[in-house]
Amino acid sequence: MTDQEALHTLSAIAAWVEAEAPRDGAACRAVIHLVIELTGAVDIEALDDGEAETLFHQVEEELGASSRA
Repeated sequence: MTDQEALHTLSAIAAWVEAEAPRDGAACRAVIHLVIELTGAVDIEALDDGEAETLFHQVEEELGASSRA
């Protein structure tokens, strides 16, 4: 899976979970909001390989930081 495909998958999962998850799942919701914040306004299909890799690493880094908080 390329970074671009991974981003596309992550953003689709985040959107689905935000729409379908129970509203009492605060920890899950925080992670989903983070992913949506980082990817929601991005046209993932339009990213070139370098842009996709940069964004993927940013998402990965932010998710790691949020799990340590």
